[in-house]
Amino acid sequence: LLMRRFPAIVIEKHVLRHLLMSSQFTPAERERIGVVDTVFKERTAHICFKRSAEGLLQQKQFNDASRGVDLGKLEREYWKRIGVDLSTAAGNF
Repeated sequence: LLMRRFPAIVIEKHVLRHLLMSSQFTPAERERIGVVDTVFKERTAHICFKRSAEGLLQQKQFNDASRGVDLGKLEREYWKRIGVDLSTAAGNF
């Protein structure tokens, strides 16, 4: 995009954020990149368990544990831990 060879690209937002936060891009270059995150729907994850009493128990335990996970919070903590200030990230995506 920055070299103007393509008018748009499709890239996973976490990969883009990782690339833009590297030292190879200046803040001015980061500001030139716009993000539209309403075009593609986020894909779901599918987790399989055996059809047995043990599998059903594992599925219930997984479902119960996953309800308490705040993915947004985990992501913010990760970026903070590696020293990236999301308030200054390009597009705040």
